[in-house]
Amino acid sequence: MSNATQRPSVPNEVAGRTNPGQSEATRQTRLAWIGCILAVVFLVSLGLGLYLPALSSNSVMDDASVFSENAGVCSGADWISAPFYADMYRPIWRPLATLSLRWNWAAWPDGRKEAVQVNLLLFLLSGLLSFGLFRRVGLGVMTSAGAAAILLAHPAVAESVLRLAGRSELLALAFTLAAFMLHVGWARRESACFGAARLGCAPLWAVLFFLALLSKESALVLPLLAIGTEMVYSQRGTGKERWRRRMLLLVVSAVVVSCWGGYRAGVMRGWPAQLRHNPAPDCVATLSRSERWALALSLPTHYGGIAVCAKEILPDYSHLLARPEDAPPIELGNPRTFGVKLPSAGRMAGGIGIILAPFLLFLLCRRRNPRVALGVWWVGITLLASLPILGTNGHVASARHLLFILPGLLMAAAVPVDFLTRGATAQGARILRATFVGFILLALLWSCSTKTRALARVWDNQDSLMNYLGAAAPLSPEAALYKGLMSVGRGDLDHGAAKLAESVGLFPRNARALLNLGLIWAQQGKCSPAMRAVRDAATVAGQTMPGSIVESQTHMILGVFYGEQNLDEEALLEFWKAIEIDSTNVDALARAGAMEALNLDMARDGIHHIRRALELDRSRGRLGALADRIRRVADEAEKNLELFGESKRDYGRAMKPHGDSAQPFE
Repeated sequence: MSNATQRPSVPNEVAGRTNPGQSEATRQTRLAWIGCILAVVFLVSLGLGLYLPALSSNSVMDDASVFSENAGVCSGADWISAPFYADMYRPIWRPLATLSLRWNWAAWPDGRKEAVQVNLLLFLLSGLLSFGLFRRVGLGVMTSAGAAAILLAHPAVAESVLRLAGRSELLALAFTLAAFMLHVGWARRESACFGAARLGCAPLWAVLFFLALLSKESALVLPLLAIGTEMVYSQRGTGKERWRRRMLLLVVSAVVVSCWGGYRAGVMRGWPAQLRHNPAPDCVATLSRSERWALALSLPTHYGGIAVCAKEILPDYSHLLARPEDAPPIELGNPRTFGVKLPSAGRMAGGIGIILAPFLLFLLCRRRNPRVALGVWWVGITLLASLPILGTNGHVASARHLLFILPGLLMAAAVPVDFLTRGATAQGARILRATFVGFILLALLWSCSTKTRALARVWDNQDSLMNYLGAAAPLSPEAALYKGLMSVGRGDLDHGAAKLAESVGLFPRNARALLNLGLIWAQQGKCSPAMRAVRDAATVAGQTMPGSIVESQTHMILGVFYGEQNLDEEALLEFWKAIEIDSTNVDALARAGAMEALNLDMARDGIHHIRRALELDRSRGRLGALADRIRRVADEAEKNLELFGESKRDYGRAMKPHGDSAQPFE
């Protein structure tokens, strides 16, 4: 055939014919996008429906400490160096969470409800990022949506949403999920990302990592999660490309952690020394290292029970690691009888098994099933990070730790579900299995949602929360302590003392409870038990909160009790113990100075200490009426030193009318 008679080739599309493979791929892509949009709508509706009806403006737990009483939030002048908790019971620096709460305060002053609404939005963002992560690792739309929905509905995360201190956890989780999703997409590509378009992944990952660290220290797990990702996708790209990518991640992680850690250390060095050493009570401080490890390694069994909703979810740290309900009998006045129950061998073996299982599964699935491997690696790393293995804060069993663990657990659990619903089998069998799995997922989702709605109503106010705690955990000391302090605030000292005594009996390693009990008994005229309670408070504070403001305060009050019994030497010794622990304790400094000023040999030191206490009190106003009394003592001491500087008898006789000024107890 000649060239003149040849017909030019026409593309299939021009000729009116379509490519079946390309058409099917386009249809599948369109269906996937529609499914993703519907999944997002479903997840957002689920989260709003669960939590919006339960939001209230009542403060619970330590909301005031992180919001309305926090200078970094209310003034905003020093948010970058302000501690996250205003009362400094734990020296924690989380500037991004503080700034976020500051923006809430600026928009709605004292608007606790609006701040919790922002928490809910951040939680919804984390749920959507989890959905995106599940899709990124290759799970189907329906499976990913189901796993993300269970994350949103799980009752273990309710505390992080409904409590303002949870802002830091939600921010950290959102940034961690975003960084992890970015790295998974980066590592899954056949070619390592050193092209112009892909090179931006590393700086963006670094920014997300840094923001997560500024939100909460838990984000330190991110480089370890990245290591697991690199191990899972170790076959992607050439050896040189993989080496470059891993070195880049290592360098970026080191730079980010160094910058964050260095700045954090500088900020915390600027805090007053007595506040830096004011940690949460270490209720297992007297245990040996092996005993602490036994407690820490048994903790995963508790978390496992919460994860499968087999345990009551108690607020904050109400489930004490020390297990005080199993401790030996308590004898007031002998705090060394305070015992800590160690876990059984079975409980510890179960905890060790739960810790090892994710890493063993990771080794088995790393090549065969990367999605399972990534999920169990996430579980293993975040679980280890939640355990007090390297250090201890004494009571660490908190359901809030599952907020970081659940995404990995759900990712690993969703893989077999995805296989059942998308396996390469006959369409009829696949539909039947998908229907069966769908019913199971709906049942799980309904169960979690029901428990979460009930738990959200509990968090309406502090009274309902403590009533729930008292009913769910009758041996937990927090409910009795709270009810006792509330009764004292209402002026009902008898009921307050009874509740505080109940709390101390359940858990006598709480120095604050012992101290408050002693003060109430002193006001009721029960001098002997009041003295024993305050002595116990001093002993316990020295064991569990050494160097803290609480320990200093216990010695100061003990000195007042000794002074009221005319035991001047013992009183002065206790005052100076308080001052050595906290040099800014103006109460102890004022009383010590007043007692010294009565004695000619110590008069000049006493005058100096009184003047120092008055100077420190100018901005605090803690001394009240005592300030005028000790000022008069100092003035009289200076005058009498000039008149009777050589005669102890005459000086003592002249200062005797001011002896009571050293011990007013208000």
